[in-house]
Amino acid sequence: MTLTDAIELIEPGMTVFVHGSATEPRALVDALHASLARLRDIHIITSFIPGINTVDIAGLGAGQRYTSFMASAVKADAPGPREALRLPYSALSDYLTNLPRLDLAFIHGRVFGDGHVSTGLTGELLRAATARADRYCLLDSQSMPLPAVGCELREPDYHCTLEQPLIEYLPGGRVDDVSLQIARQVADLIPDGATLQAGLGVIPSEVFALLKDRKNLRIMSGMVSDALVPLAESGALDPSYEQIFGMALGSQSLYHWLNGRSGFRVADCSETHSWDVLRSIDGFHAVNSALEVALDGSINSEKLGSRIVSGPGGLPDYAYGGTHSADGASVIALPASNRKRGISRIVKRLANHDSPTLQSGNVTHVVTEYGVADLRTPDPLERAARLIAIADPEHRARLQSA
Repeated sequence: MTLTDAIELIEPGMTVFVHGSATEPRALVDALHASLARLRDIHIITSFIPGINTVDIAGLGAGQRYTSFMASAVKADAPGPREALRLPYSALSDYLTNLPRLDLAFIHGRVFGDGHVSTGLTGELLRAATARADRYCLLDSQSMPLPAVGCELREPDYHCTLEQPLIEYLPGGRVDDVSLQIARQVADLIPDGATLQAGLGVIPSEVFALLKDRKNLRIMSGMVSDALVPLAESGALDPSYEQIFGMALGSQSLYHWLNGRSGFRVADCSETHSWDVLRSIDGFHAVNSALEVALDGSINSEKLGSRIVSGPGGLPDYAYGGTHSADGASVIALPASNRKRGISRIVKRLANHDSPTLQSGNVTHVVTEYGVADLRTPDPLERAARLIAIADPEHRARLQSA
């Protein structure tokens, strides 16, 4: 069918899933904007990621309800209820599976002559969405890059050709001395043979760049970025291990590099974020960032002051895996302060202190440009002292008093 035909599948009262990340069907989203008359009284569920999937589809039509898995900017005058579910990624497959109804799902992927469907460079929630949906429409791009082993779906109910490049994510900002210093200290925590998960951003990219002399590293991550390529080409990855990721998110060069490449496998959230899977991996090292770290070791990655800027994402899953893995680690890497605003990022009280992203005890190390705080001690006063020691010197006396 044509894209117009695909839009006409949506009827009033439906619950509809539209996938996001690098494989967001942007042409479909644009067509939704142009079809407001058809979008009355529907519930749209998306896996859009703020800063990557930038088109606002909330409030497209009268009576529309909009659900996302990440907090994102929604126009204040958009009609209809909007909600961001505060769930870790490990819970999202079950959320989709247990929906009272899911009438239709739109998935960007690729169909082959034998009828099997690949989701391309994204696994994430696609298997759960298509399994739950009464019907799903494959938006088929024959130019979609594919790893040698991908995530496969059941045969689609509808097929629509959609040719568009994957969405790029290129983090802005230069690599400054603070980021480099933090990255060096994080890299020192990662031994040969470790299994790695890392979030997006400057610091994880620099960490990967500093691991080129390691041996037999493995990848088990919700996402991979362009930093994967030089690490792989350096020979640091274990050649006997199938490197696993939930989505590729980076430049067109990354997508083309992964196209047809053996030794890499795309998986869905039920595997990449599974607590049972992650804690069973010896030497699992999770490297992530946060907005704030409290003196008791609890973590805020969602709230700036009174403003919600993100959801928990995969952080609770990977922090748990790294903390409970034999010889593993859960590392939070962040600058000690926001110097422009004169604000310490190591604080007495989190902005979301009543419901932190991570409770105390779910992080093994916090790293700033001033050093590494090992939080594996059971003594709360010692944990606080170690965090104060890596805080910005301008804020240490106040933290000590607190």
